[in-house]
Amino acid sequence: MTVLEVIQRSTEFLKNKGVDSPRLQTELLLAHLLNMPRMKLYLNFERKLSATEVDNFRELIKRRGQREPLQHIVGSTCFCGLELAVDRQVLIPRPETELLAEQGWTFLNSLKTQHSPLSTLDLGTGSGCLAIVLAVHCPMARVFAIDISAEALNLARQNAARHNVRDRIDFDEVFQAEKECLQNLPGAAGIQIAYSFNGSCDLYSDPLRLKTILTNIPCEYIFTYNSYPETTRSRFYSHF
Repeated sequence: MTVLEVIQRSTEFLKNKGVDSPRLQTELLLAHLLNMPRMKLYLNFERKLSATEVDNFRELIKRRGQREPLQHIVGSTCFCGLELAVDRQVLIPRPETELLAEQGWTFLNSLKTQHSPLSTLDLGTGSGCLAIVLAVHCPMARVFAIDISAEALNLARQNAARHNVRDRIDFDEVFQAEKECLQNLPGAAGIQIAYSFNGSCDLYSDPLRLKTILTNIPCEYIFTYNSYPETTRSRFYSHF
């Protein structure tokens, strides 16, 4: 079976499954499998895939047909120009979150001339996308990132190390009392945090008073959106 035949058949399969942009999704998965840029597929339409490649690709297409997000299948996503690892333990950053990140680093950079430290909190860091981008764009900022998932924090630490900002971000797990607080947030009334990192850094004490709080937390902690697509499970808040 050639590259073109695989693309055509898989595109039809995903189309019948109701997957958006089935041709694009197929090409991205095949490019990932063959470890080549997507556009290079067009130069290799006549290339024949091995039996192993066909079997492996069939599994990838099957997973996408079952609505597993493309980013989870390939194991990465792009956020503000940075390649970040993602898996089933974290949500996929939405394009709109890039606007939140840009607002955050623009605000922090506007405070550069002030004497107080630039401290910011990423609440529910997940893959670490917001914390990492803020650290990259604000070299003078001290970034705190918390999450209720130890698995997510491990992934976030790996992403931070990949972009050389691991030593500038304090990652910590929210303990049980804080988990219960986050899981019972009242609507969109706002977020108040009284949390100490390992009991050593009180975020409300001087000189570590937060300049920003950014969060892109799962909406199931606040609302339920049964009508949303399965890859849209978040709502964006900015607290400056």
